[in-house]
Amino acid sequence: MADSESEGSSESDDSDGENVDMRLYRGGDDALDRVLNILNEEENDDAEEFEGFLPDYIREPPLNFQNVEFDMQNLDYTGISGPRRVLDGSNTALDYFQLFFTDELFNQICEWTQKNATTKIERDPEHNKGKWTDITLQEMKAYFGIKLATLMSVTCPRLERYFCQKPDKWIFATPGFSKAFQYRRFIQISRYLHFYNDEMADKSDRLYKIRPYLDYLQEKFEGEYYPSQNVSIDECMVPFKGRLGIKQYIKDKPNKWGIKAFLLCDSMSAYCFRFEIYIARNSEFEGENLGLTAAVVLNLTKGMEYKGHIVYTDNFYTSVVLGFNLRARGIGMVGTIRCNRKGYPKTLSTVKDKQLQRGQFRYEMSDNMLACVWKDKRLVHFLSTVYKPVTVQIGRRNKQGVVENVNCPSIVQDYNNQMGGVDRNDQMCHLPKSAKQYKWYMRLALKAVLWAAYNAYILEGHVVNHKPPRKRPRDFQQFIDELIHALVGEHRAERILKRRANVENETPERLINVGVHFPSADEDDSTNHTCVVCTKRHHVYSNANGHVSRKDNPYRLTKTVFKCSECNIYLCVKRGSSCFKDYHTKVQYWR
Repeated sequence: MADSESEGSSESDDSDGENVDMRLYRGGDDALDRVLNILNEEENDDAEEFEGFLPDYIREPPLNFQNVEFDMQNLDYTGISGPRRVLDGSNTALDYFQLFFTDELFNQICEWTQKNATTKIERDPEHNKGKWTDITLQEMKAYFGIKLATLMSVTCPRLERYFCQKPDKWIFATPGFSKAFQYRRFIQISRYLHFYNDEMADKSDRLYKIRPYLDYLQEKFEGEYYPSQNVSIDECMVPFKGRLGIKQYIKDKPNKWGIKAFLLCDSMSAYCFRFEIYIARNSEFEGENLGLTAAVVLNLTKGMEYKGHIVYTDNFYTSVVLGFNLRARGIGMVGTIRCNRKGYPKTLSTVKDKQLQRGQFRYEMSDNMLACVWKDKRLVHFLSTVYKPVTVQIGRRNKQGVVENVNCPSIVQDYNNQMGGVDRNDQMCHLPKSAKQYKWYMRLALKAVLWAAYNAYILEGHVVNHKPPRKRPRDFQQFIDELIHALVGEHRAERILKRRANVENETPERLINVGVHFPSADEDDSTNHTCVVCTKRHHVYSNANGHVSRKDNPYRLTKTVFKCSECNIYLCVKRGSSCFKDYHTKVQYWR
């Protein structure tokens, strides 16, 4: 009886007090695994409950800006920044790269490419005459290694120059490329390279040709690293000037024409945590009723709520509506703002340039929001949900080029230090615009390869000191060079040795019984025939002198009505021409 009462009392105590999960107290070798599973379940439960508490988007926030200093609610960062797995110094550049570009993705691209090649060859054999051999995992890695080398390490004006082995152009030779790949095989893989399954593709999506590839890398970027408190959001351009519905023009970018991508990067390391490709009117962002720019920021920061992050944006994105909605989700915002944005104080937007001296500023505050205008060489407007109007000093050059201290609000100094994450990432992952590319999605695919490579370099920097004392720093280019060699690995081009014909033993028919070869011309024959000898000489000279235009070629494509009665070949028969004689007396008649 006492036992039953004690058991009942213990149960009632547990029910009245804290809920204790008795699974934690079961013994056994797998106790630790059970603890981790229970904690994960509780985290998932909390996340599901948390999603329901996200406030609705407010299009017109109830703000009343005044020239009064209010207290700002502090944002305490609760996230754990850095790599999400334990790494050691024994890993190579390829190991870090394959955290994102895994063998699973390589095999999937091989499968899609193989299926695409088979389909095209069966559908149109006339235009797909080259013999296709199945592509392997190692060959696909080597292909991407060569592609990466053409982007970051070796620059040539045309693709065939990388594989050139002509003796008269030895000074331009890059023998490593031809050793790894035959030019024809490299072009063949590029022709059939595929990044999606035709049977499962959603053709209504403008990015359907590369959507599975980008989604896979996006998931890996988020899963391997978590950014620090300060993140920046900006756009970058993937250069492309062909005909494309999603092509954009931004006059202030180094690459003015191309595909626009929105990036969220760590302000400290420039790690690309998230990206979104802009596809014009068909873009779908959360909270579009707030405007496109606000919707982009809200979409990129989804899942980062209530962790104390601070987002830095430029005046293309910053608005009072965005700052209010981000702050309601526990995310701070700092950025420059256009003075004509809705909700920005009129008393600040109407300030004239002559009303302030260099270093002076005015501000107004509302509920957890600061708006200020500061005079540098010209007026600059800022909006923040983090900082109070504290005055600091920064160095600025005067008209004589001398650096002098200038007063400014602390928001300016912090913005300059934290906003450059996306710009630094775009600088390191620069995609050259000189290489001509007909397939637009290949530009996006190569840009994503560079993002993955730079993210891998950032992960390596958390394990290996990139700036050791008294040694040469390990920069991104050194990492890329090591990665290229690792991707190509032991893959080498298959060479088929062709035996040259023995000219002494095999005499062409045109050189036998020359006495029976006579020029003839049919009355009803067309005049649109070109001399075979002249054509050969023209092409030989053109191939040997690629920089010479067609009109400057000394060997003209001569029209003729005469042909050999025996060979049925059209040849020049006129004064000053030896084409007929050379064709019937020389083995290499074009010389």
